[in-house]
Amino acid sequence: MLKVGLPRALLYYQYYPYWSVFFETLGTKVVPSPVTNEDILMSGVQNAVDDCCLPVKCYFGHVLSLQDQVDVLFVPRVVCDRIGGLQCPKILGLPDMVQGLWEPTLGIQAPTVDVRRGHAGWEQGLRAVGRRLGISGATMHRAQSNAEFAQSFYQRALEGGLVTHEAYQATRRAVGLPAMVCRNKQGRFAAAELKIGVLGHPYLIYDPYLSQDLLARLNSFGVTPITAEMVPGALVSAGNARLVKPLFWSLGQRILGAAAHFLDGHVDGVIHLTSFGCGPDSLVGEMIARWARRGKRVPFMSLSFDEHSGEAGLVTRLEAFVDMLKRRAVR
Repeated sequence: MLKVGLPRALLYYQYYPYWSVFFETLGTKVVPSPVTNEDILMSGVQNAVDDCCLPVKCYFGHVLSLQDQVDVLFVPRVVCDRIGGLQCPKILGLPDMVQGLWEPTLGIQAPTVDVRRGHAGWEQGLRAVGRRLGISGATMHRAQSNAEFAQSFYQRALEGGLVTHEAYQATRRAVGLPAMVCRNKQGRFAAAELKIGVLGHPYLIYDPYLSQDLLARLNSFGVTPITAEMVPGALVSAGNARLVKPLFWSLGQRILGAAAHFLDGHVDGVIHLTSFGCGPDSLVGEMIARWARRGKRVPFMSLSFDEHSGEAGLVTRLEAFVDMLKRRAVR
């Protein structure tokens, strides 16, 4: 059986249901890279270009961890996955950046996804991959239908409060696929009186190693963390409508739209996770900080991560922030 490798980084945290259901319906074996660990990150740091942000360096490590484990590596070139926003240049250039690291049997499958060109984006890109792998048209059509249903179900599950692993397990059950074995068993956070909006790119927030398990830590401190992916799309769009000019980056648009909703008083505080060296993050973070100082003046904290970030400093800052929110709540 043909083995397709999916690096567990970057857009994996948004589109893994789509990709995995598509390839499994084709009859191939989907092989995600292992959960991020120190070896994977250090491997990526040593092989990535110097000016990359932390998640991109991590992506290189995940690619290398799949070497000799799969027949083909799936690295899509995602230019534009929604009308009105573009992806980061580093994501656009992933197939080119990892080309020199990879020599499997069938090489790298890198379909271009750009919905501005008037085609179906993921549908056309994935169908092109299917044709290269020798899959029939009828099978590809069924795979595409299953993948679209899975992605839609997954997004609704996230909005319902499930975190990524449990949302994906629910999606697999809905599509009729067997459960996925995964070390992360977090399904739904325990409800607490304090609510903190956690903003940032999904590939930073939902990777327990890169974020130092921030969501679970907050929950252990008596906080219900709410991410941008848990905010319904209509509220995100309403938040973005307040901007005089639309933000250029599609991932930043969701973060800013959710921030506007959070800062209307729907949470007790907001934390923004950023990657050191990320240009879009520096702009988005500054805008959120300015909004937080206006109106309802919701407490705001920014956390920056790189390969040198330590656990002790993070825990101290989180504890101080949560203690401040608790004192503020009883006044």
